[in-house]
Amino acid sequence: YDKIIEVVTAVPKEEWDAELIGRLASAHNNLEEYEEAIELLLSVKEEGTDDPLWHFRMGYAQYYLGNEEEAQTAFARTLELDPKDKDARQFLAWCTEHKDENAEETEESFAPEMYEEEEIEAVEAHISRYFPTCSMN
Repeated sequence: YDKIIEVVTAVPKEEWDAELIGRLASAHNNLEEYEEAIELLLSVKEEGTDDPLWHFRMGYAQYYLGNEEEAQTAFARTLELDPKDKDARQFLAWCTEHKDENAEETEESFAPEMYEEEEIEAVEAHISRYFPTCSMN
């Protein structure tokens, strides 16, 4: 992948086209340089509108950056354009799994403490014992 980047970047930028930029972005993705890949892909966003590979590469970078909603959108678009793309289907499933897991974690982390009737009575008795009602006389 380093060699691909070396060869492509040796070509003058004014000669780069969407395909070459896509290959360069793919090399960056494979080197875990996802921000660079996204920046390159965004530079040819218009050309990638109907290109399933452009959307897959974007989804891949977004997924590994933890931007699962963006990744999910990109993989869904990949499948609209190429319904047979098994890799996009797998990544989309992973995005959905993570989204479901995160929703469950969020629900659990914000769940209020629930007391049984016996516990409520014990707390009320404690409050009454140590904090009796004050008389204003």
